[in-house]
Amino acid sequence: MVLRPFHAQHLHAFAVIPAYTRPLMQFRVSAHHAVLLRAFHSSFPSRAEDSKDAAPMSDVKSPTATDGNITAEGNATTEGDVMTAADIPEATAKATQETGPANPSRRRKKFLAWVKDQGAKYQKPAFGTTNYLNEGMPFPMNPFFRPNPPVADKIREAIYKSYTQNSETKTPRILATEYNLSIRRVEAILKLKALESRMVEGGFIPQKGFTKGMEQLLGTESQLRESLKEMVPQVGKPRFKMVQEEVEFSAEEAAASLGRTPHALIQEHAMQAETYRAFVLEDGGNQKRWEVPRLFIRDKDGTLRAAARSELMKH
Repeated sequence: MVLRPFHAQHLHAFAVIPAYTRPLMQFRVSAHHAVLLRAFHSSFPSRAEDSKDAAPMSDVKSPTATDGNITAEGNATTEGDVMTAADIPEATAKATQETGPANPSRRRKKFLAWVKDQGAKYQKPAFGTTNYLNEGMPFPMNPFFRPNPPVADKIREAIYKSYTQNSETKTPRILATEYNLSIRRVEAILKLKALESRMVEGGFIPQKGFTKGMEQLLGTESQLRESLKEMVPQVGKPRFKMVQEEVEFSAEEAAASLGRTPHALIQEHAMQAETYRAFVLEDGGNQKRWEVPRLFIRDKDGTLRAAARSELMKH
C-alpha cells in the first residue's frame, strides 16, 4: 500500500518524457530473481489505472527481462500479462525448479537420500500421535527434555466448569486428584480458561478448529497420570559465610570455603599441559663423568624412550 502512490508518481514521470529512449537503470540478476521482479512489477499497471494522476497505459513502459538483464524500456504490459499475488508462488516454484543447484553439496545429497529413505515418514504428520525423530523427544540434541503430552481441550473445559460451579469444594488439589494431574497444571488450566472466558465475553472468537488440529499433531491424551507435586531433583544446599564489609574476600578464600581448587590455578595447570612440542627432554642421571650423557624423550602418552640423533640435533 505504501508503494502505490510512489509507483504512480514515477509512471507519470515516465509519461512526461516519452522521448527519453536510453535505459534509466540496468542491472544483472539471476533467472530466479528475474521471474520474481517481472511478477512484482507487472502487478502495478493494473493498480495505477485507478489513480487519477497515473498516465495512460499506452504511454507507460514496463521493464522486460532478457538474458538476466532488466532494463526500464520495453513494450507496455497488456492486461493478459498482469500477474496477481496469487500467481507469484507458482512463478517462484517454477523458477526454483528451473534454477536448482547444478552441483549440490555432499550434505545436500545425503539429506535428499535420507528424505527418500528413512525421512519419508516425516514428510507428512502422523495425526493422533507425535512424529518426532526420537520417541518422546521434540529436540533430538536434548535427550533430557521429554515433556508430557498436553491435556485435551474437553478435559480442560470440564475442569474449569467444575471449579466455577463450586469453587469451595472443587479446589485445585481435589481436581488434580480426580483427573490425575499435577496441582501446578490444574492451576495453570484454571488461569488460562478464566482468561479465555473474559476474552470471549469481550467479543473474541477462539479458534477451536486450530485447537483440534494441534491436538492431533501433539498427541493429546484424555487421561494422564501425573504426581500431585513436581519431583524436583536433589541439589546441594546453599552455603553462606558471614564476612565483614571492610574485610577483603579473595577468590582463593572463596574456593577454600567451598572446598574447591581456585580457578586461576586450574587455568595455570591447563596452560602448562598444552605443550608446544610432542616430547620433553629428560636427563638420564646417574651418569659417570667420563661417559657421554644420554637423553631420553617422554612422549605425551607417558612412554620414555631414547632420543634419536635427529632429535638431539634440534636441541
